[in-house]
Amino acid sequence: MKRHIFSTALLLLFITSVSAQKEVFFDTLKVKDIKVQQMQGVEIGSGLYPPNIFMILSAGLKENTIPITISYFNEKRIASTWTLISRIKLQNNLSNSPVFTYDSINHSYEFSSNSPHKTTYSLELGVEIEPRWYFGCKSRYQLGKAQLNSGWYLSLPLQLSSTLIDTFKYPQPENLIVNNNLANLTLSPTIGYRHSVSKQLFFEANLKLACSTLNLYSINNHVNVRYYPAFTLFPELNFKIAYTFK
Repeated sequence: MKRHIFSTALLLLFITSVSAQKEVFFDTLKVKDIKVQQMQGVEIGSGLYPPNIFMILSAGLKENTIPITISYFNEKRIASTWTLISRIKLQNNLSNSPVFTYDSINHSYEFSSNSPHKTTYSLELGVEIEPRWYFGCKSRYQLGKAQLNSGWYLSLPLQLSSTLIDTFKYPQPENLIVNNNLANLTLSPTIGYRHSVSKQLFFEANLKLACSTLNLYSINNHVNVRYYPAFTLFPELNFKIAYTFK
């Protein structure tokens, strides 16, 4: 009987000790020790470019595009509230595109709201690095709302991309071969929000505030560089869902 009482007392003492250790850990956790998480995973997303949509609607055109992007990403912590995301992605675009017709009076190819349309497809390969700052992350962590780095962030993604397939062909003059899609280098300051729905799944939405682009194209196999002014207004909305694994 005494041995049974002694064993029970030891068990109670062990449970109390473990509980006390947990309490001490959480009570002594300092704000400066809170850090964003590291992760990797796959993303599926899409995007909207409101100015382009407005232009198409105002002109009465029937043109539309459905972009679907599939990506692999690796998010590494570089500071307590900063990460660096590396990403490789494929962007698929299915479009309802107008068919150009030749205007014999102006000697040019044109299209209008009455032009016939056809379904076209393009596939783009891109690689990207994105430094990201999760501001407010430490206060969200203390509230238990920072799972998978949930919350607001600012970032500056730099992307290099090239078109692999494009079934839409612009009319070209004879004896002139133009390729506008050799490569594109873009830099886009972005604000976004991430929301986790489980330990491995999150949704994300962001707004590209501006864009700077360097484009490589060729005319008759001669490579040229086209540069768009730095940080022109580029309000593009993007949405994605991601599955993470560590």
